[in-house]
Amino acid sequence: MNISINQPYLFPHVKYFQLISQSEIFVIYDDVQYIKKSWINKNRLNNHLVEKKINIPIKKQKRHTLIKDILISKEHFHDSITDMSASIHKMYKNSEEKNFILNLLEQSLLLESEYLDKYTIFFIEGICNFLELNFDIKKSSTLEYVRKDNSEENIISIVKKLGGDVYLNLDGGKSLYNKDIFSQNNIELKFICDVYKDNSKIDNNYSVVSHLLTDGRKVTASYISL
Repeated sequence: MNISINQPYLFPHVKYFQLISQSEIFVIYDDVQYIKKSWINKNRLNNHLVEKKINIPIKKQKRHTLIKDILISKEHFHDSITDMSASIHKMYKNSEEKNFILNLLEQSLLLESEYLDKYTIFFIEGICNFLELNFDIKKSSTLEYVRKDNSEENIISIVKKLGGDVYLNLDGGKSLYNKDIFSQNNIELKFICDVYKDNSKIDNNYSVVSHLLTDGRKVTASYISL
């Protein structure tokens, strides 16, 4: 059984959804430290002509705060969603998928949660449904696995806990993990193909939202199925 694990980014790139689609279980890695200025709460919109930074504002947090404990800045949250919506209206006037993204943003205002990952996971699941991807998403914080300071040991422990025999990862993780260590734990370490490297027509590392709004649902889904 394929297991993949990744942090809950704001509107991540296409390869993230490749991981989800090729895994029986996708684990949101939310009980690790939030890294300041990471892509957990920010991204960019791009329509080939203009690039716009977007973000969900968060409260100041202590250095070792876990992702699952990051709080949004409620007084600025509504304005950030309004700003995203306005940018999408302006940058993607003729997009057939515009209404889906705008509705998703509007629905997020109804969640009434103070936790950042509630929103990022909501967006991820919404896009999975729109792209008709089969997915089973679990949060690492809800799993009873052996937590250690070593990330590789944590990954192995999570995969074992879920009964997986394959750990599927992005190609960028090749330098982070040792295949022999996974093999000693009866887990095969595999990496998905680099959809950007193998297809020059796909703009490198655009947010999935930019792909949906520029290329449409069908084409974006075809990238994910590569």
